[in-house]
Amino acid sequence: MRRDRRHHSDINIGQFPVRCPCHICALFKSTEDELDILHPFIREGHERGERIILLLNDAEKSSRQERMTTDGIDADEAQRSGGLEIMTWGDAYLRDDKFDADSMLELVKEILSTSKLRGFRRTRLWADMEWALAEAPGVDQLAHYESRLNHFLPLTEDAVVCAYNIDRFPPKTIQDVVKAHPQLFVEGECGSNHLYEHPDDYCNS
Repeated sequence: MRRDRRHHSDINIGQFPVRCPCHICALFKSTEDELDILHPFIREGHERGERIILLLNDAEKSSRQERMTTDGIDADEAQRSGGLEIMTWGDAYLRDDKFDADSMLELVKEILSTSKLRGFRRTRLWADMEWALAEAPGVDQLAHYESRLNHFLPLTEDAVVCAYNIDRFPPKTIQDVVKAHPQLFVEGECGSNHLYEHPDDYCNS
């Protein structure tokens, strides 16, 4: 019998299969649009026994958990088992009220390696990137941080999605972060990003 390799190698974002490892820049016009894509993405990973990491605004933590329950995911049990972790911006990007790119890169590495040690074949990390709208030291390193992730994410089997609301970020910021992602989700479609620049080129430009 022929094995279904898509189940093991691909994820789905929207209606589009994406081969992992992947680092996706996901562009949305509203929070509701984002959630319509996020929750099927979470449910698929949960059903496959993968680890889910959400990085979001603390004010949204309860509503996200409630929506997961509506979608048939027991968020409390998933967190107890280690299959789900919800981290706030203060836990990650804005520790000590500043953004330290080096520290955040190490945190992502730690999250992914910890997942493997716990027996999860894949981690799905979905990050709401509006923390970068804060007037905090280090935020100007956002695009270079995104690019530097590509030094190690291709060595994993994981899926990292960085979600940006295009109506809230300046157009120049969106242009910069798009170039730092190998895959792009925009206007309901996902695929390889022809604007992508390798980190060795991007960080030296």
